[in-house]
Amino acid sequence: MTNGSLLTPAEGDDLLVEVLGPRAATDPLRETAARFLNRFTGSRLGMACGALALLLRDDLAGLLGDPQRIASWFILSVAHCGNVSPGTSVLHRSPFYPSLAKIVLGQGGATTAERAAVHRILVSGFLPEVQALSPVCLLRDALGHWAALERLGRARLEQSVSLEPDADAREWRDIGRGDAAAAERPGVLPPEAIQSSLEGPLLPSRQKELADLIWGQPHSRPDFPRDACGYDPLCLPLLVENNPAVAAQLLLKVFSAGPHLRGLAGEYLEELVAMGVSLPAMEVLKTLICEGRVPRDVTNMYIAKCIASCQSTRDNHAQSRLVQLLSVFLQSLVRARSAQIGDMAIEIQSFCIGFSRVKEAAALFRMLKAQEGA
Repeated sequence: MTNGSLLTPAEGDDLLVEVLGPRAATDPLRETAARFLNRFTGSRLGMACGALALLLRDDLAGLLGDPQRIASWFILSVAHCGNVSPGTSVLHRSPFYPSLAKIVLGQGGATTAERAAVHRILVSGFLPEVQALSPVCLLRDALGHWAALERLGRARLEQSVSLEPDADAREWRDIGRGDAAAAERPGVLPPEAIQSSLEGPLLPSRQKELADLIWGQPHSRPDFPRDACGYDPLCLPLLVENNPAVAAQLLLKVFSAGPHLRGLAGEYLEELVAMGVSLPAMEVLKTLICEGRVPRDVTNMYIAKCIASCQSTRDNHAQSRLVQLLSVFLQSLVRARSAQIGDMAIEIQSFCIGFSRVKEAAALFRMLKAQEGA
């Protein structure tokens, strides 16, 4: 029976047995979603999604195990907007997106592993390697990614699942409607390599291998999706702190890709500038500036931000350390004959005079004066 909001007994059995039965724990997420979308079509699709959402919320009888819950959340993420083939639709238009985002933020009573898995679904669920995972594997693999996000803090986690995400960032291919091959994405980086680079410094040989993989990606192809770059902008500070050489190569490749990745390049640059007076960030930024990849106004903003940080720091030892870092960074730009610091010449000289007690600042002042006389 159905009253417009419930599934018939036969449909309920199909949902629990055929779609979310024991094999849902080990089948690839894509296959489980395909079974759901092929079983429930037309007006019944909305009813089935509603029933599934209620079951996830009020599963007092424990009908769903942890893997089945992950499969169910994945289904809700791809069953949005009718999932009409062969086009694409955008995740944030899903009526279930707010509830999925709340799970990630700890408002749905989910375990840490479940929150990590749902986060992976929201930000990377369109990638073929994620769709090919079983719920069991996703629960296991997502925890490493989650640990990296937690180190960034609550605000960054909230930003990563904003209820109004960039429409260009999360396009989802149709699943289960006869065109699964269309979901394939070119040149995807190995997830384990991404995770390792965020967790700590890599050996030089591993850094080179990862940089080679990045340069092997077809970023210049217009159909190359931003998420296939492998690194969410929110995680860039972790990559910069742990493996600045890899971060520099990633940014150089993305910045040279073309207009289809211009938005991603801007987000990367915003995160890099926000790091402030940081030696790894300065190493990466110097590489980009010397390659002509950073707009003048961004360079000026970064220098002004760093000068302000030095001036506002009250602890003498910490202040001297910041002044040293900034002075050495600016010296390297002067040696590289970067024209970008010319706009800030007066501010930089005032900085040097104000911190003349620090030998690196005094040396920078002499270098600037020598350059003026050359």
